Amino acid sequence: MDENLRETLEKSLDALPRETGVYLFTDAGGDVLYVGKAKDLRRRVRSYFTPSAGEGRVYAQEIRQETRDVRFIVTDNEKEALLLESNLIKKHRPPYNLDLRDDKNYLCLRLTVKDEFPRLHAVRKIRKDGARYFGPFASASALRETLRFVASRFPLRRCGHATFRNRTRPCLRHEIGQCTAPCSGRINRDDYARVVREATLFLEGKIPELAEEIRDRMKKEAEDLRFEEAAALRDLAGAVEKTLVKQNVVSHDLEDRDVFGTYREGGDLGLAVLFVRDGKVVDSKRWTHPVAAEDEDVLPAALVQFYENRTPPPTVLLPKPLEDEAPLADILTERRGAAVRIASPRRGPKRALVALAGKNASHALARSDRALKRNAEAMEDLRRRLRLPTLPRRIECFDASHIAGAFAVGSMAVFRDGRADTGEYRTYQIRDATPGDDVAMMGELIARRYAPGKPDPPDLLLLDGGPGQLRAAVEALERAGRRPFPVAGLAKERGADAKGRPDRIWLPDAREPLFLPDGSPALRLLMAVRDEAHRFAVRYHRKLRCARTLRSGLEELPGVGPKRRKALLQRFGSLKAIREASPDAIAETPGISIRLARTVHDILNGGGEDKKKKAGK
Repeated sequence: MDENLRETLEKSLDALPRETGVYLFTDAGGDVLYVGKAKDLRRRVRSYFTPSAGEGRVYAQEIRQETRDVRFIVTDNEKEALLLESNLIKKHRPPYNLDLRDDKNYLCLRLTVKDEFPRLHAVRKIRKDGARYFGPFASASALRETLRFVASRFPLRRCGHATFRNRTRPCLRHEIGQCTAPCSGRINRDDYARVVREATLFLEGKIPELAEEIRDRMKKEAEDLRFEEAAALRDLAGAVEKTLVKQNVVSHDLEDRDVFGTYREGGDLGLAVLFVRDGKVVDSKRWTHPVAAEDEDVLPAALVQFYENRTPPPTVLLPKPLEDEAPLADILTERRGAAVRIASPRRGPKRALVALAGKNASHALARSDRALKRNAEAMEDLRRRLRLPTLPRRIECFDASHIAGAFAVGSMAVFRDGRADTGEYRTYQIRDATPGDDVAMMGELIARRYAPGKPDPPDLLLLDGGPGQLRAAVEALERAGRRPFPVAGLAKERGADAKGRPDRIWLPDAREPLFLPDGSPALRLLMAVRDEAHRFAVRYHRKLRCARTLRSGLEELPGVGPKRRKALLQRFGSLKAIREASPDAIAETPGISIRLARTVHDILNGGGEDKKKKAGK
């Protein structure tokens, strides 16, 4: 560390107060490297710059080498410091902080118990609305599996309120046995309430109680000589009891709790959480971080982030006690609306749960290590085969999508160190290029992304296309003064004999395409990036198309202006729901008379062409 930098840092350290607050280490470009909190700001921050700092904290040496300035914010108490630290991590996303936020909240199942005929559906946010919530499910696949089982055995309605109110005949779900069709009176309120109760017992994990109730009903049906109904109930009881075999009871007190565990190897940290509901592990979530602070620094901030949009359970178990347990418990209690207890058990079944979470954390770290090695091998293979000047740690890939020139859009997918960095993805609507001209569209995308003043180019620019797109991209880069840096195009083989042949790689100065061995790490990486860009472009294209279809469908309705269109959409949510609604239901929309409602209903259902023509005149 040179003398000028040492003097600058000493001045920053001397300015630190002996108070509670949050500190931020920044690099030469002013970017935040690390955010931390402390009861005594001066003592904590100075500890990073002592000769023995690297011995106590595995990350301190790296931070010290990159830090050029230290900023701080004083708070009134530790609770405020915890919340501020979480907000600053969310804002700056520093590389040396563990970030437990997800792009989306965990999925839950919501049962609208206050409705006459309750609905079961998936949601991402828990609200205090009187409904019952079950979960969380860490993955959409886990939720879908549960929802499929419930639908096949306890057929509750899934449709929204607008569709339910206006439906007069059963839907397809009823035909395949996944809905009891309360919308059309195929089940009375009492029988439906029984189905709701059984579904609730299943979702609560009270399988023995549920199985006993079903078998009691089976015996009664058999006594009344209704053998088909009894056989159906026998099958249902068997299916329910099979799910019990899959669930291992890990806590006999049946209390809901989240259990956190950590595992360290060198400077790497693995973190896992087990969701225990009614004494059973129902799901888990795992993270890894290459350079992280010690547990007492990581866990408080991590928990504040983790429960930012999730409801904490009554108990949270941690691998070791924390200094900040009291203010942390206060924050979680406020978010739950009831008391939350934080504990670090030393022995017994609860300690075994923490150990199990730690074991999951170690597996996450091992799996992450393998993935990092695979990614490093793929990037090195790509650098060697394409003769790149540096390792392609950041790859940006562009793709364009349209249908016969309509809804022309583009996308940019970003891979960093061999992994998708979805926060850097971008979408574009084509503005200047002729719709349907793939080459011109690619040129526009590149010109807009790499225009002067835009962020620095990546280690490798990849295009979904062949020589034409590559040429347009190179010309756009030259006009922007961004050449030279590595550019490549990845194109599929065309023709009848193309099936099974590997994709071609086009380079700016090559007359012939480059073929990489099928299954090589470099080709797999390029195809993964290209497929992500294509997926993202198609998704954006579909979103615009659906929005335009909905808008145009309503715009064609005579007598329905912008205000009435907005009112209809707010009430029904989709063009399909409006089409299925009765004229009386449509007339309940503010600003829609019964006469206009009949016209709208007739036109949307194909019976109002004459009215449409007259309105057009």
